Amino acid sequence: MFPIKKKKIYAVIFLASSLVIFFAFGFYRLSKFETTDEHYWIQERIPQYWEAVSERKWKQTLINDKPGISLAYVSGFAMFFEKNVELYTNPEKHVSVYNPAATERLNFVFRVPILIFNGLFSIFFFWIIRRISKNDWLALWFSSFILLSPILLGISRIINPDTLLWVFSTAVIFSFIAFLESKEKKFIIFTSLFLGCALLSKYIATVLFPFLFILLILDLIRNYEKWNEEKQLKINFLKLSSYYWAVVLASFAFFAFLFPAVILDKDYYQQKTIITILFELKLIFLFLILVNAFILTAVNFLKKEYIISIYKRLAKLRDISAKLVYLVLALIFILILANWTLGHDFMNLSRIPFDARKDLVFSQGLPLNQKILLEFYPLVYSLSPLVIISLLFLWIRSLFRKNSFDWITFPASLFLLAYIAASLVNNLLTTIRYSIMLYPLLFFLASVGVFEFLKIFSFSKIKGKEFIISLVILLAGLTSLWGSKPFYFEYTNILLPKNYLITGSWGEGGYEAAQYLNSLPDAKNLTVWTDYSGTCEFFVGKCLNLYEVKNLKNSINYYVLTRRGEIRYNPDSIRWPGNPNNVDAYMYYKKENPAWKLEINGRPGDFIKIYQSDATGKN
Repeated sequence: MFPIKKKKIYAVIFLASSLVIFFAFGFYRLSKFETTDEHYWIQERIPQYWEAVSERKWKQTLINDKPGISLAYVSGFAMFFEKNVELYTNPEKHVSVYNPAATERLNFVFRVPILIFNGLFSIFFFWIIRRISKNDWLALWFSSFILLSPILLGISRIINPDTLLWVFSTAVIFSFIAFLESKEKKFIIFTSLFLGCALLSKYIATVLFPFLFILLILDLIRNYEKWNEEKQLKINFLKLSSYYWAVVLASFAFFAFLFPAVILDKDYYQQKTIITILFELKLIFLFLILVNAFILTAVNFLKKEYIISIYKRLAKLRDISAKLVYLVLALIFILILANWTLGHDFMNLSRIPFDARKDLVFSQGLPLNQKILLEFYPLVYSLSPLVIISLLFLWIRSLFRKNSFDWITFPASLFLLAYIAASLVNNLLTTIRYSIMLYPLLFFLASVGVFEFLKIFSFSKIKGKEFIISLVILLAGLTSLWGSKPFYFEYTNILLPKNYLITGSWGEGGYEAAQYLNSLPDAKNLTVWTDYSGTCEFFVGKCLNLYEVKNLKNSINYYVLTRRGEIRYNPDSIRWPGNPNNVDAYMYYKKENPAWKLEINGRPGDFIKIYQSDATGKN
């Protein structure tokens, strides 16, 4: 074992190394891609928010229905350096001419603040986990898993509310856990501020309200014997309860302070004011209030022996529930690996697209067990094999022996199931982006799995084992990032055969297509039609991105086609029926021998292809 001071030094060195890797890969070609809707944030939404604040037009702080206000603050830092946010001109109807240099400049300045913010926030995660666990190595492994995740790095390079949602939601959870463990009031302040920021990112953060209350109840059960001996059960519950409701009120107050339109604008998306948001959560808060009142009544009026009896049953139920949750998660992961990794797809689930969302192909006709596997499918294969092994080890071992941090791993694992259950209730098939909040919790569980693995007798006597495993995590993360660059958000681990997909390019790869087009003779006088965003912004000629091209087909020189566009423009699609006028464009999807082709991360199904128009030349 290392001396305490040396352990801290090594942990800091590894954390710094992970941070350097994060920024090295993060800045690599940072400006050379464009994803859907980013231009709206750059050109319209972020400037609108700061114009509204500067001119005190509070109703105009409504910039999006996400609401994306936190993004306006972090990414909006670029407004100090870039005043001109024009990306293209329109010399003629239906056709746009972009300025690629302006696109790259704006992408860079608006993305850099996000990348730096998310990267440096890992230092907070290291500190908070170290405070909770009293273990430098566990804090290091958690932070390293986050920094070395291609998915979290990929989302940290995109101007989108999800980019900050995972950061703030994770900070909320662990800040509240730190409060429950230490009872230090500063963590209540942290929780309130971060919860407000999470709500300012996306409204899905409202799921944290019931989860924090669950954490409070579980802490009450865990510490009951100590409180009962000190005759402080009533006082401690009153304190915990009051602090919880203080967090709720303070987070909403902070949310409304930075987003005044939610109070002032009565027409805000069908009356969606702060009052209506609370009204939508009325059943959740009513339930929490009733539970709160029941516990308070019990500790005040029930006899001690009855309280002890209730506690023992709850404690036993909690332990049984934890093992059930671990078992269910382990079985889900194993079944998914068996179904897809072996390439047999014995459940015939590959027919359901990963991005089906609420389409009938997913929402109707599938049994519940298959829906559950499909919900977890993108999640499993977007984790590195090391993380998957660590998770399975933790869950399976915890079935037989309670792990050292079971008081955190149980609610974290429960949150995974509850989040997916909520998606199932809404008949929504989650994608990687929609489940982005879950990744940090999975990385924490994986870190505990590594910690438990090193406690096994055969490893306990190995000197420097923490150093070795830290090096393994660093190298494994480096390998994943290197293998997926520059398309980090499309990362898929090696366990999934190449013929399957868990994500689409979302516009990435368009830059590479544009570079091919720009290399053609007289590129500035060419006209290109694309079925998705990401190419036009970097092309030096004229570009179209329209549903109807029939009347313009004779002026089009090249078609840029993608998987997403093939679905979007297919007139026979059962998912997104296209416009009949798209037939002229759609016929190119069936052609062979494109002039240029890119398969994102080597997966044929996630393609970008360029075809020369039959009206201007032959392939």
